[in-house]
Amino acid sequence: MKKIRILAIVGSLRKDSYNRQLALAAQEVIGDRAEFTLLEYQDIPFMDQDIEYPAPEAIKRVRDVVKYADGIWFFTPEYNHFFPGVLKNLIDWLSRPISDKEPPLLAGKPAAISGISPGMAGTSLAQDH
Repeated sequence: MKKIRILAIVGSLRKDSYNRQLALAAQEVIGDRAEFTLLEYQDIPFMDQDIEYPAPEAIKRVRDVVKYADGIWFFTPEYNHFFPGVLKNLIDWLSRPISDKEPPLLAGKPAAISGISPGMAGTSLAQDH
């Protein structure tokens, strides 16, 4: 039987962020029951329609990883009552059609959201958006 492929997307780029640690803990709990991969996306440019077609190499690489996944698990902190701009930028790229023949990769892809924060409200507002 094929293992489910889960792609973890961490909303903080900081290498030791709480949410990266949470994603790694989730990976440990899941163990070998699923294929669990963390997406590295520090190199993607800001979304800009002037460079959208053809997409930059970093975007093509990220799209290939997302396309391969059966589902996405977002791990995000809360910045100013919202999720981080780097995550918003990534979602902007992934929510756009790849071409006039290919729909956006996120359309119909199962997703989950988790987060951790030292604040009293945790990441509830970021997850609400």
